[in-house]
Amino acid sequence: MKYFKMGEKIIVKAIVYPMYVLGERKWLREQLINPREAFYVGYTYKQEGAVFTDPETGISNLINIKSIKVLRVKFSDWGNDYFALLQDVKRKEREK
Repeated sequence: MKYFKMGEKIIVKAIVYPMYVLGERKWLREQLINPREAFYVGYTYKQEGAVFTDPETGISNLINIKSIKVLRVKFSDWGNDYFALLQDVKRKEREK
């Protein structure tokens, strides 16, 4: 599979965002009602896992870590980055 080029227009069907559910950090998928056009910015790895708080220091860490590769996308030049899974992104057909 060829990766997208930086700044390439793509169509995004769903985004993912982090949420803590019953002491676990999960990346939840939110389906977009209408697929939206976005710009490909890059990719990164995010982590899921169980939250463990050290009783002595009170510092929280993730254990049983699982890495997830997500694409970074922007819906506008000035907007924040959003994250999407590879299967929720497709190339935009070229306009003729």
